[in-house]
Amino acid sequence: MQIASGVRVSQAMRRRTASTTVVRADYVFLDIERFTQQRSVESQAAIISVLNEIVKTSLSGENVRRRILLPTGDGMCIALLEPRHDLALRVTLHILAAIEQHNHTCDIDDRRFGVRAGINSGDDVNVIDINGRNNLAGQGINMANRIMSLADGGQILVGQAIFDRLNPRQQYMGCFAQFSATVKGGQDVDVYQFVRGDAGVNVLTPRALQPKRLDAVPKRTYPETPIPDPEFERDLTNALEASSFYAFKGETASFASFRLATGAVPLGTEVQILILDPNADDILRSQAELRLRVGVHESSRTVDEEVRQLKREILSTIATLHRVAHLPIDLRLHRVYVVSRAEILSPGIFLSYYDGRRPFPGTAFYENRSSLYNAHLTDFRYHFNRADDEFSLRRSRHMSLREILDHLRSPFEEGEILARAEQRINNFKVVAAAERRMVDTERPPNSA
Repeated sequence: MQIASGVRVSQAMRRRTASTTVVRADYVFLDIERFTQQRSVESQAAIISVLNEIVKTSLSGENVRRRILLPTGDGMCIALLEPRHDLALRVTLHILAAIEQHNHTCDIDDRRFGVRAGINSGDDVNVIDINGRNNLAGQGINMANRIMSLADGGQILVGQAIFDRLNPRQQYMGCFAQFSATVKGGQDVDVYQFVRGDAGVNVLTPRALQPKRLDAVPKRTYPETPIPDPEFERDLTNALEASSFYAFKGETASFASFRLATGAVPLGTEVQILILDPNADDILRSQAELRLRVGVHESSRTVDEEVRQLKREILSTIATLHRVAHLPIDLRLHRVYVVSRAEILSPGIFLSYYDGRRPFPGTAFYENRSSLYNAHLTDFRYHFNRADDEFSLRRSRHMSLREILDHLRSPFEEGEILARAEQRINNFKVVAAAERRMVDTERPPNSA
């Protein structure tokens, strides 16, 4: 076969070209972050060698047989030709965890490295490249590269097809943050960041996907009050009615649990609560010192008495939510010092800081377009998925309250916890009724 340039194409090449087929592949595109910046050529070569070994080990660990490895100079593309529902993600997680381990043990600074990963799926053309090797070409592999280019080191971004496959699975529900982006060629796409917080995974928002203008100005603020502010409660209720989910992160979630128990949250709302572990004594002690310092409760209390009060409130919250059967509630416990309370919904976030001298701190509402909203939502998902998995209210539904209290080593009797929960629910109902009367009194006579 003779072509215009005079180059002769072999019979073998003709046969290979004729047998080109379309294959379905899942792609993992990897790129070494800042590969050539302040690195010697020896370190660059060493990093490539380490990455190659990590990838081979990760593929072997997942028993991957049919794959094509395509080096890209400062990274590679892994084409998996036997797509299993989460194989591409599992391989990527193995790789990032191994890189983190390498960095912990490596004593040469410029041989530590990070990779960013883009995962996509597509039906592409199996071709023979200029070196006579199997290769792939098409929209699937191209989009994997473009998705990867939006990530920072240690981050995993996936395309729509991968997200649609993984998100319905229980182990991956709530593990992705959605973003819209414009990629090469001016194409608008939705991408999803994996934010479960596995070893080696960076869950911060990618720089390329952060808002161009940092909107740190709240849409509305609410003052410190001795009782819940009526306007705050009204606006929170309206936001709940417009939201498909409700996420809370704070100390004890006392009032959040009362809202849930008294039907203030619409049916079908997915609820996730993240509060302090009642057995995290060091954290509870620091939290108690904060409470006493800002005057949330009686200054005559000792730190030990305030720790005991915190434990009682946490366990009362668990008791309250344990009997809420009309909502899919999951409550988890974490061991992180808390200086703020976040209530996150589809329309925005109500953010409060424990820095005042009233039981109900000042609160600011930021719309979902705000950079703060995305930052706190990512932070919540990270800590919720990393929370102590020994206790989850969703998994403990079959347990009696007594069994739950025993599991959490409660220093209080079941009757005391139940009585306190009931008392606080009744108090909440009284306060809510008073707030409604106050709002009705302040409303102009002709208002709808």
